[in-house]
Amino acid sequence: MADLRLYSGDERVTALPDLCMQCGEPAALFKRKRFSWFPSWVWILLFVCGLVPFAIVAAVTTKRRTVEAPLCEAHKNHWLARQLLVVGSLFGILLLGGVTWAVSLDNNARGDDLGGLLCVGSVVMLILWVILAVVVQFNSIRAREITDRDMTLVGVAQEFVNAYQDEWHVAPERLDDLARESWNDSRHTPSQRPTSEDDRIRPEDDRQPPPDTFREGAPQ
Repeated sequence: MADLRLYSGDERVTALPDLCMQCGEPAALFKRKRFSWFPSWVWILLFVCGLVPFAIVAAVTTKRRTVEAPLCEAHKNHWLARQLLVVGSLFGILLLGGVTWAVSLDNNARGDDLGGLLCVGSVVMLILWVILAVVVQFNSIRAREITDRDMTLVGVAQEFVNAYQDEWHVAPERLDDLARESWNDSRHTPSQRPTSEDDRIRPEDDRQPPPDTFREGAPQ
């Protein structure tokens, strides 16, 4: 798998190749996918400040971009299948936790240790779910960075990246804007000298002719 950098924040600018982003085979459909990303340092707040500050900062710093992603018939549910796996397994663990809690109450009333074992098992299952979610995330096509001018995707097929680099083009309505942005980034604006009163261009009717040393009718 390879990285793909899509230029410009407007999805209409970039025409993606008619190849599957997952495997590089001819695409059978285009699926609208909304990618999101926030800086990695935000995760530190989760362990230092707690869930609420983390959620607030993550919501403020998150950037999003929608892409019409080409996919083949075999990978048309690339993101849906992974979402169902993560969400379904989470619901299963929550259901197991509820059963464990009910059994623990009953066993504590009878002085049985089975409830404690079930609680430990639920914690282990939750840790395994977190590992599963991380593995699924890192094995899917995802955004590694989103800025106002470009977006970097990871997990894309190398054939798709090669085709994009060879064939990508810019829509005419944004060509001038991209060229202007590139020019502004590659040059330094020279310092401008303040314009004095004498340097200003006067209107045509205000210009004075140069002084003449000879005037008509004047004595020689």
